[in-house]
Amino acid sequence: MSSQKLRVVLLHNIINPHVNPVLARLAQMPGIDLRVIFFSESEADRRWTVKHDLGFAYTIPRGWKFSLGGSDYATYHINPSVPRDLWRDPPDVVVSAGWDSFAAESAYFVCRMRRVPFVIWSGSTINEPSLQRTLTLPLVKTIVRGSAAGIAYGTR
Repeated sequence: MSSQKLRVVLLHNIINPHVNPVLARLAQMPGIDLRVIFFSESEADRRWTVKHDLGFAYTIPRGWKFSLGGSDYATYHINPSVPRDLWRDPPDVVVSAGWDSFAAESAYFVCRMRRVPFVIWSGSTINEPSLQRTLTLPLVKTIVRGSAAGIAYGTR
């Protein structure tokens, strides 16, 4: 068995105190080299203090976010360096917490072209009614069907 660590890039929308302990635990696992890319530090409607000593390697690349309808559910993150960096230095696997950002969508296509497994980690379902889901349904279906695996949470 190889002593080389599995290089995992995890894409996540924001620094989240509810998820950070899970990510810190993953980063401590032997055989895993975890790097998290957050698309933004926080969202306007999140009411927690953001801590930066998280216990795992992470970056927040320069980008923009567009909020539609005033809720973070409809915030669209654009971080152009994410697909470029994944193309230049592909990890062994990419795990994406969601599908609803330029970074996640473009990462999916980079992974397909570079033959890197893409794993979707999401609590959303294909049947959630919203304008955003209606407009993106073909893309969501493509990402879900083309992912190497899926991690789901929640009861739906």
